Amino acid sequence: MDWAVRPAAPDDAAFLANLFRSTRPELAMLPDGLAGMLIAQQQHSQDLGYRQAFPHAQTLVIEAGGEPAGKLVLDEQRQQLRVVDLAVAPPFRGRGLATAVLRQLHQAGRDLVLSVAHDNLAAIRLYHALGFEEESRDEVRAEMRWRAQ
Repeated sequence: MDWAVRPAAPDDAAFLANLFRSTRPELAMLPDGLAGMLIAQQQHSQDLGYRQAFPHAQTLVIEAGGEPAGKLVLDEQRQQLRVVDLAVAPPFRGRGLATAVLRQLHQAGRDLVLSVAHDNLAAIRLYHALGFEEESRDEVRAEMRWRAQ
């Protein structure tokens, strides 16, 4: 699959909102107006939380075949790269895009670290298959690391 990343731009707002919505299927059962309001609030809170916790992180749009296909929030630290967020749009899921992005990041020669929710089983399987190891966990998330060679 032909893919690239580029910095997110204001014109990406609708794509990023739809992508965020696709990661919150539990809210689809709510009436449209209420679901839209809650999703917008949650997305705003997430963005704010990322900016506070990782002020130097970059939000990137992943494109596949020239179309927006996902989002990567990446914090480049001295000894490691932190994948703050990685999400792939439904039409592109299961096609190896997240795998390709993570493998490319690993080429940087620094450890890759990320946090994943315990209930995100597909992501956990992917991370284990790529060689990530769990370093710690709490009630909600596991911290994982892929060591540089």
